[in-house]
Parts: sequence; C-alpha cells; structure tokens
Amino acid sequence: MDEPSALLAAIPALLGFYPTRSLVIVLLTRPLIGSTIRGVESIHAVVRFDLDTHTDPATYARDITDMVESMCLRENTTSTMAVVVDDRPTADETAAHLVGVLRASAIRLTNAWHLDTVVAHTRYHDLLTPGRGGFIEDPAASMVTFAHVMGGHQIRSSRHELVDLFTPDPGLTTLVSAQIKPALTRFHHQARALPGEEGAHVHRGATASWMLAQVRAIDNAVPDSGDLATMVVALRDPLIRDSLFCLAATEHRDRASSLWRHLTRATTGTDRARAATLYAYNAYYSGDTVVAAIALNIARNADPDHVMSALLEVALQHGVRPDFLAGILHSAGAIAADLGIDLTSTDTTNRSTN
Repeated sequence: MDEPSALLAAIPALLGFYPTRSLVIVLLTRPLIGSTIRGVESIHAVVRFDLDTHTDPATYARDITDMVESMCLRENTTSTMAVVVDDRPTADETAAHLVGVLRASAIRLTNAWHLDTVVAHTRYHDLLTPGRGGFIEDPAASMVTFAHVMGGHQIRSSRHELVDLFTPDPGLTTLVSAQIKPALTRFHHQARALPGEEGAHVHRGATASWMLAQVRAIDNAVPDSGDLATMVVALRDPLIRDSLFCLAATEHRDRASSLWRHLTRATTGTDRARAATLYAYNAYYSGDTVVAAIALNIARNADPDHVMSALLEVALQHGVRPDFLAGILHSAGAIAADLGIDLTSTDTTNRSTN
C-alpha cells in the first residue's frame, strides 16, 4: 500500500469495523536482519482511540502519546502514521492538536491524515503537508478487505455493532437470576456429597468437564436458563474459572467465546464481568485486540473491582503482544490438568451438575 488512498481504505479491515470519531495509529516496523525484504516497512499493529469519550482534550492527547510511546519502544517500531476520522465541526482543531502532541513526543510520526468518514471517494487531507490530499479508494474493494473476509473475519459497520453483541438480554437475565440460588444450593450439596478435600477436587473436575461439554455442544443447542445458572455458579469457583482460560489455545476457542458471550448477555455485575473477561482473553490471545478491548470495557463497567479484567485492560492499553499472555495460559493449563480436564479428546462425557 504505497498510496494514502489505499491505506485509508484498508483501515476498516485492519480494525474489523468502520471507525467513526477515532484516532487510528498505525505502527510500522522493518524486517529483521537477514530478511530477503530489506528496508521496506510493514504494518506491525493498528491501535484505535475513541475521540467521543474524553472531556479534557489536552490530558487525553498526553495519555494517548504515553501509550503509543510505550508500544513503540517495546515493539521496536521504526515509524508511525496517524489517521483522524472525525466529522464534527471541531474536527480540524482536534486533528491539529492531536498531531501536534504526537510530533512533540518521541514518536516518529511520518504521515498523518484527516477525513470525515471512511467511505469510498471521501476526501482526505494531509496533516503534515498543508494543501495535499486526495480521495480514498473503496474500502469494500480493498485487497486487505478481501484477505480479511477470505480469512473468515467479518467487518462490522461500526464499533457499536460489536458492542451490541454483548447487550444484556433482560428476559434471559431475569430467568437466569431466578435459578442461580437453586443452582448454588445444588453445587454445594454435590460438593459435600464427597468427603474431604479430595471430594471437593473431584467435584470441581466433574463440573469443569461438564462446562467443557457445554462449550462443545454450543453449535447445536443454546443452553437453557437452568444450565446458564449452573455455569454462572461454576464460574464463581476460582479454580474452575481459571482452568477455562486455557481454551483460548485450543480448537474449542470459538465455541467457548460463543458461550462466554451468551453468558455475558444473561448476567449482571461480577458474573457478567467474569464471562466478559473469559471472552476478552480468547479474543486478545487470538490477536483480535479490538473486540478484546470492547469485552474488557464491558467487564469493567459491570464490576469496576474485577481484578483480571483490570490486568488485561492495562496490558492491552500498553500494547502488550498476545503471545506475552502465555503465562495465564500455562497456569490455566496446569489447573485444567490437575482437575483432569481432557482438552484433546472429543468424546468427554457430559457429566451435568444439574
């Protein structure tokens, strides 16, 4: 993508949705020594910041700069590009301020553009060279978009469309809430049915295996409110919950994400935060940081004191690469193994705790 028009048209595919009122930062790196392609920069990461939520532009610009500087240092970024998408009357002033703060920092900003919206033939303006500009290509016809779709990924019309995937279902939430107390009583009764610590360990293993069976079955049947209530109670157990983070590195990740999203829509408070965090970890580990950020924001809104979502949010904001999350994965795998959960077999017995 040598031309700005092509890069700007690729932004929706790079993010997974069409941005509005956003600052998009593109981080570039050069190939390592020994590569057959020398001197050519490539896109290493794309980060988006919302321009609609801040109340103090000066502080917000500094916060953005601090985060981008941190990412550039850690990832050995060679240069950056900024894209301001803003259709408000104050857009020119906002874009100029943001670019001014970025240029005054240690960030090597080589290109910056402003456009009202990411739509075919929209005019863009060069923020570093006044008077220069052009018209963007059709995002739908972008080769990056084609590759993204062929890879099985959707491009949403807006960030709000992604947020809507987690919108609470009031009717389902009411049904699940009414069945949590009986599910909790059942959970403790079954745990006490087996004596001592060994009995509790066996019960956890059976419950975790049942959860895995629900993950595997999600393509065929959505759990009813009773099963969802049982899952909510199971996720309140730290060992069971932590063991399920390891699904992010298995063939079950997409199905698990589907179940976690369903649970997120069916719960409130800390229970909603737990389900959203499991979903966020799956997305983060697979490299879908945009969706991970949305899920973490939902988790933090549901329970501001939720520790795991706070830790993941800090990691995401500072550009920590997904492969750096392997520590969580290894710990989860060790817990799963200790509980006797088989993540490789496809014929786990459906040992329901109902």
